[in-house]
Amino acid sequence: MRGLIISLVLGFVGQAVLAETVQLTGYKSFGRKCTGDAVQVLTNGNTFSILFNEFGINMSEGDRTEGKARAEVCHVIVDFNVPNNQCLDRLDQVLSGGIIKSRNSSGVLNVAYSVPAIADVKHIIWKYGNEIRPEDEDSLFTLDLSKAANRHVCIRGNIRYNLVMVYSAVRKTFSPDFFISNVDSEDSEITLRLRTR
Repeated sequence: MRGLIISLVLGFVGQAVLAETVQLTGYKSFGRKCTGDAVQVLTNGNTFSILFNEFGINMSEGDRTEGKARAEVCHVIVDFNVPNNQCLDRLDQVLSGGIIKSRNSSGVLNVAYSVPAIADVKHIIWKYGNEIRPEDEDSLFTLDLSKAANRHVCIRGNIRYNLVMVYSAVRKTFSPDFFISNVDSEDSEITLRLRTR
């Protein structure tokens, strides 16, 4: 599966052309599958991509190393700077990934993100009784995360973006049960507006 990608594409609301770009100032990550080479942050102008190479659950059929229950946590912090003549206006995100699971397994993916004046928490639940194979339409999933900032507040300067994912799954037996899933990407668009005061 693909690694998780977060692309922060920065738009501009107003008649003026965006002359300055948002600058990445640093990042760090925490979690068993979210440290070292498992996480990379790439920038290209106003696009930010956070690449996750390993985050997910991998309880394959017959494999006892991951047990019958597994939980993984990933926390990524990205620091960036918004020019003083602009304000953070809106953050739109779509999380996507893939999953295959046996009938006697279940799981839940909780996702929380925040920047000053914008925050959201959502989840996806996969229940017992539903088998998902690679050819099934629901083997691919998406989770929409969209939020507007308070228009009465101008968020600018140094900004810290937090992304926290908690993925947990259980299965009844080592065989034939399985639960295999990876988060592939989270594509995000940050909209800026012109500072008026």
